[in-house]
Parts: sequence; structure tokens; C-alpha cells
Amino acid sequence: MLLAGLLAAIGLIRLSGDLLTDIDPTWAWQLDESPVRYLIVRVTDGSLIGDLNVQYFKVLAIPCGLSLVFLVNGGLTGGLELAARRWADPRFRLSVIVALAAVCAFCEIEKATHLLGLPTGVAVGERPWLNHVVHSVGGVLAYPLSCALRYTRASPLES
Repeated sequence: MLLAGLLAAIGLIRLSGDLLTDIDPTWAWQLDESPVRYLIVRVTDGSLIGDLNVQYFKVLAIPCGLSLVFLVNGGLTGGLELAARRWADPRFRLSVIVALAAVCAFCEIEKATHLLGLPTGVAVGERPWLNHVVHSVGGVLAYPLSCALRYTRASPLES
């Protein structure tokens, strides 16, 4: 539960920061000298860490989203026993991962093409085609994470 909470928090913080950056790219100027900026905003200063932040932080998008769904599934869907049974179904976990991958793909396509005219765009140092690759790697990493997430000490995947 702790891992899921941590990943969900990281994902929500980064999503909020990215949405604010899409609305006003200058909002995070106060964080320019802080290493915290890499957690909150997709920015680069031209350094290796900055470029990794812009391009490769996305590997956490699907695992963070999966962790959020895990927490919501446990808290809002009829109790831990029912949530554990649902989470034990590999089809359920895989469908969550596929849905999150589809959302990520849609977001990256919109950033690159502006099909819907949303106020978002590709950041400096970001390559649109590589975003899809990085999200795919995150999706692959999310499946073992989904097997490791548990609501109780006893493994729901063993029942």
C-alpha cells in the first residue's frame, strides 16, 4: 500500500505540474534552482538530468496511474475483500494497464499534432516518437508491479 501511495502521489504531482505548465509555461520559475522542479515540472536545463526528466520520467506514467487505480479500487469499490478478488484477476489488471496506455498515447498524439486544439505541446528536449516508446516500457513494467501490489499481507494473487 505504501508503494502504491508513493507512486500515486508522484503521478498526481507530476500530472498537476504538467497541466499547469500547459496553461502557463512560466508558473514554475520559482523552482528554477531547486532539484524538486524535476519532480513537479517537465523542464530541462540542457543537462543530462533535465533531458531525462523531460523524456524519460514518462516511464512512471502508467505505473503511477496503475497505483492510483489500485488505491481507488481498494477504497471505493465495496471493501478490501472484493477489491482483492478483483485485483487478483489478471484480465482486470491488464485492462487497466491497456486503458492507461491508450490515455498516454492519446495525450502524446495531442501534444504533437494539436488535433483537438488543447493548450499543450511538446517540451524543449522532448521527441514525440520516443514518448510512445517510453510509455510502452512503462506499460511493460506496470504488469509486474500490478502483481506485487496487495491489499493485505496475504497475496490476493494466490487465492
